[in-house]
Amino acid sequence: MSEFGEIGDDLARIAKALERSKTQFQIEGTNAVIADISERIHQRGLNSNGRKIGTYDPNYAKKRRDGITYGDGTTYKGLRTDRVDLQVSGDLEASLIAGRSGRNVVGGIAGEQQVKKAQGQEERYGEIWKPSKTEVKAGEKAFLRTIDAVIIDALG
Repeated sequence: MSEFGEIGDDLARIAKALERSKTQFQIEGTNAVIADISERIHQRGLNSNGRKIGTYDPNYAKKRRDGITYGDGTTYKGLRTDRVDLQVSGDLEASLIAGRSGRNVVGGIAGEQQVKKAQGQEERYGEIWKPSKTEVKAGEKAFLRTIDAVIIDALG
C-alpha cells in the first residue's frame, strides 16, 4: 500500500509544480515562436508561407547601400539589398515580445510605432508576421520541453 501512497505524493508534487509553472510554459513556447519568426524574416527574408518577402526597388536598394537617414538623424549604411529582410535599425525586431493578455501569454509587437511599421510592411509585402505551421510546432515543442523539465525537477 505504501507504494501507492508514494505515487500519490509524487503526482501531487507534479500537479503543484505544473500549476506554479504554467505561465513559464507559455512564455517558453511563445519565445520560441518569436525567435523563429524573427530569424525567418530578418535573416532569411521569408514570409509566413516560406517564400521570399520581395525585392527592393533599385533606387531604395541604392539608398540602403549608400545610407538612409531617419528622422532622428541616424544614418544606416551598407544594409542588405539582395533580399527584403525588413531590417534597418533593428527596432522592429527588438519589439517582438511575449506578454500577457488576460490570463494568457501572447506574442506580439510592442509599441504603436512598431505595430504601424509592421502593418505597413504587410500591406506592401503580404502576410509576414503570422507564425508558420513549423514555427507553431517549434513553440509547442519548447512548451513540452519546459513541462518535462518541471516534472523531472518535481520528482527530484
